[in-house]
Amino acid sequence: MNDDQIRALLAVAMGYDNRRPGELNIAAWTEASARGRWTFDAALEAIHAHYAENTEFLMPAHITRRVRAGAGQPPRYEALPPAQPASEDTRRRMRDLIGNAFRLPRHARGHRPAPDSAEHQAARQRAREELDQVRHNRGEAS
Repeated sequence: MNDDQIRALLAVAMGYDNRRPGELNIAAWTEASARGRWTFDAALEAIHAHYAENTEFLMPAHITRRVRAGAGQPPRYEALPPAQPASEDTRRRMRDLIGNAFRLPRHARGHRPAPDSAEHQAARQRAREELDQVRHNRGEAS
């Protein structure tokens, strides 16, 4: 990491703990960052995480410990941008594909009206009349 990055990290820490870093601090933190193999983003995250959980004065060892602990973790994923709606052609192809995959067998494709439809009510009435006729005919035969 370069001096400007170290200065930026110290400025962030200064926002939390009011430190007044000088050139000696910059040199010490630069050395610690090289030994700890910090990256700017990891060190910045470590500073924010430290002060989100601790009240003790931040030292380079705190950053190194957090950077090393985070090295075993996979990087965080950024959210994907919202998807665009499918085109009408894509929607039609998907409806056809789904329809073909889940179509009823040929013997089960007969028309069946909805239970609350007039067509269904009329069919029920015809079935009742036929049943009444069968019952009536049985009564005459006995």
